[in-house]
Amino acid sequence: MSNDPHQQVSVFPDIDALSRAAAERFVSLSHSAILLRGRFATALSGGSTPRRLYSLLRSSPYRENIDWKWVHIF
Repeated sequence: MSNDPHQQVSVFPDIDALSRAAAERFVSLSHSAILLRGRFATALSGGSTPRRLYSLLRSSPYRENIDWKWVHIF
């Protein structure tokens, strides 16, 4: 268990709400990382759980709000 006061746990009513929140966080983190470091490096999980998130990221409005040329996916 972490003692980090900035850590938080979020609970969502369903996979769609979780996926939308994750997509918004992905966009926000990508903006911050690109501004600070000139790139956004991320590792993506496999399996069926993130499938809805990945679908959202490739659709509007998320797709247009990410500067993909500076995103490095592992």
